This record gives sequence, C-alpha cells and structure tokens, in this order.
Amino acid sequence: MTELAIGFDGRQYTYCSYRYDRLSDAINYVQLMRSRGAPGEHC
Repeated sequence: MTELAIGFDGRQYTYCSYRYDRLSDAINYVQLMRSRGAPGEHC
C-alpha cells in the first residue's frame, strides 16, 4: 500500500482526496491514474 501511496485511517483506504471502503477499489484507481501519466501527477 505504501508503494502505491494508499493510506488507511482505520476505517477507509485513501488515495489523494479519495476514500474507499475496499482496498481493491483503491488499488484499481491508482493503477488507472498511473496508466494515464506519471505517478503522483493526479493528486
């Protein structure tokens, strides 16, 4: 998760300002954003 810049606040997974209930949803979104450009560019 750290490698993908996904956090966990004890309840939800976070990426940039987005929140997800499922880790798989957060991972899928990170992969989608990275496929569109450089990592970290979308935050």
